[in-house]
Amino acid sequence: MKLSELRQIIKEELISEAKKSKEGLPFALAANIEKYGKPQTPKGAKSVDFTKKQEKSVKKTAEKLKKSMKEDVGNYMFFQNLKTIKQMVDEMLKLDEQMVDGILASGHDWAEDHIATSKDDVEEVHNFLMSKKVAISSMDEKLDPVGKEDEDINNDGKVNKTDKYLLNRRKAISKASKKGK
Repeated sequence: MKLSELRQIIKEELISEAKKSKEGLPFALAANIEKYGKPQTPKGAKSVDFTKKQEKSVKKTAEKLKKSMKEDVGNYMFFQNLKTIKQMVDEMLKLDEQMVDGILASGHDWAEDHIATSKDDVEEVHNFLMSKKVAISSMDEKLDPVGKEDEDINNDGKVNKTDKYLLNRRKAISKASKKGK
């Protein structure tokens, strides 16, 4: 959900709630927002606040919106930006190379600098994410499945005194934590 869509939903909810009362400042503000896009309090309007019921309804709607945004959006902008970059790159790759060379040579070499900088930034994020992916996948491979742990505690491929030390240490920590409760 885009920010503009969220603003529109909140605006519509506020206007809807305010118009139900059909009187006072909330109604006047809602009518002005709807008509002019911004609040314009008429002269002589009496000051009336939203009722508790109206406030509760607006807060409830805002909470629903927050919850749905957290569920639906997640890292929306990260992935949306990647898709936009890909789309633009695909479009530029379809351009005639000689035409682009001519444009860049006629005083627009700044574009080449921007592409180089962008490439460096994307490469940095790519390398970071790929290293995390490799680290996570290698960690998953090294761990014993739950319920099928073996005597090789440190998963180095051999059972030795280090594994016995780690097992005894785990037992001691578990025993000490049970005493502390």
